[in-house]
Amino acid sequence: MSLVNLKNKIQNVVRSFERRYESHVFFFPEDEIENSVIQVTMIDAYHDMNLYLQVDLKTLKISDIGIEENRVPYSSCPMAISNYDFLLDKSILKLSKEKPEQKIHSCLHINELIDEAVRAFNAAYGFFMKEKNYPKEYNEEKMFEGKLNRETRREIARHWWMKDPRIKNSCHSFNTESKDIELEKIAKEIPSFTEMILKSKKN
Repeated sequence: MSLVNLKNKIQNVVRSFERRYESHVFFFPEDEIENSVIQVTMIDAYHDMNLYLQVDLKTLKISDIGIEENRVPYSSCPMAISNYDFLLDKSILKLSKEKPEQKIHSCLHINELIDEAVRAFNAAYGFFMKEKNYPKEYNEEKMFEGKLNRETRREIARHWWMKDPRIKNSCHSFNTESKDIELEKIAKEIPSFTEMILKSKKN
């Protein structure tokens, strides 16, 4: 069935179920302890939940946590919230592996919110570090600096992202077989995302 047919099939049908996840990542580099706050929301017919995590940007560890359950199907649901206090001082980068020891003490949807928070932070932190440290003359979002055109800058950035082991060959756009030798040379001179993180931790 083609995409057009699939879209037509559902065009005039009432949705049987809808669930939405929404992530927001805020950075506060001006605070005495440089930090970030992640908010992840899940909303469906039965749930309206928020997870808040504060991350110390020097250590990348959780410094505060808040969980809000505005609407849940059972009165017992909020009883699982306190079982997530153990996340304090855990690394945000490894948080997806951190769950209450016994499933009966956990919440399926808080676990999902944690996974969403990790994905959102990983993406946002990459762009945050790029904004802070990436050379403006190569940045496709800083066209008032330097003389390179936007497409060349975009391709340099693609090669720069590709340097990181977690991103290299992770998808079609970051496939190393698509490398351009000249652009790779330029990207090689720019500290990688991982190098930027390590430098940030030392300062």
